Amino acid sequence: MRAKSAFFLAPLLLAACGSTTVTVELTDAPPDLGSLKRVELTLSRVEVHVAGSDDDDAAEAKDDDGSAKQDGDGAGWRTVAAPAGTFDLLALQNDVRATLGKLELPSGKITQIRLFLDPNGKNQVELGSGQTCAIDLGAVPPTGIKINHPFKALDVEDSSKLNLVVDFDLKESLDQTGSCAFALKPVIKLKHVERD
Repeated sequence: MRAKSAFFLAPLLLAACGSTTVTVELTDAPPDLGSLKRVELTLSRVEVHVAGSDDDDAAEAKDDDGSAKQDGDGAGWRTVAAPAGTFDLLALQNDVRATLGKLELPSGKITQIRLFLDPNGKNQVELGSGQTCAIDLGAVPPTGIKINHPFKALDVEDSSKLNLVVDFDLKESLDQTGSCAFALKPVIKLKHVERD
C-alpha cells in the first residue's frame, strides 16, 4: 500500500456583517484498504484563522507556533474544538460525519483551517485479524495540518450558519510500511460547504 500525500484543506473566505456560526465536520472518502477494520486518529484541537473584513482576501496568518492567538479586533487563530476527540475514519464513509466543533465568528473571513493530531492519543490501525498497529505521525507538522494559499470567497449573510465538511482521504493519507507498520501523511480536502 503506497500513497503520495499532501495535506489539503481548501481555504475559505467569509465576508459577512455580524456573527456567523461555523460548524466543522469530518468525513472520509471510501478507502481501498480491505484488510483494515478500524483506523483511529486523535485530534487534540481544530482551529480557524480569522481575518477582519477590511483585510486583504489573500492575507495569511503569521502566528505559526501552534497556539491560538487573537488580535484586538478578533482576528487571529480561534479554537473550534479542544479536545476534538478520537475518530474511526473507516466509520466515516459514504458521507457519514462526525462534528469536530462549532464557533461563532464576527465579520470577516476564514483564511486558514488547521487540525492538530495528538501524538499521545489513540492513533492506530486495527487489522481484520484483530492485531493493533501504531500509526507513525512523524510526517505530521507539529504546527497543525493546514493550507496557506488563498481560497475562493463565499458570501455569508448576517446571522447565517455555515457547515464545512472536511474529507480526510484515508486511501491517500495512509502508507503501509510493514506487516504491522503504518505512516500518516494527511491528505484532506473541503468536501462540502453548506449554508443555511
